[in-house]
Amino acid sequence: MTVLIVLFASWLGFRALGALGVEAFAGWSYSAHYALAVMFLFTGFAHFTKMKHDLVLSAHNRHSFRDIWPTPRDAAGCFINISSLPCL
Repeated sequence: MTVLIVLFASWLGFRALGALGVEAFAGWSYSAHYALAVMFLFTGFAHFTKMKHDLVLSAHNRHSFRDIWPTPRDAAGCFINISSLPCL
């Protein structure tokens, strides 16, 4: 839930900056791109703080050692990230 709050708050904040005349945030889509970047940075930094355990507890309780063992979903996510590198 915190991640969604960060996403929408940053989106509205960037949109407010666009309304004030900052050209980089002039459109809704540009503001959304930057808001997604803020959301991804927030979740990335959360993995290196005490909040990591809160994020682990919010996951589905299918495995007893969720924070240690990778799942097939993790492998699929790595494949998607690696396969998108040529698009950059």
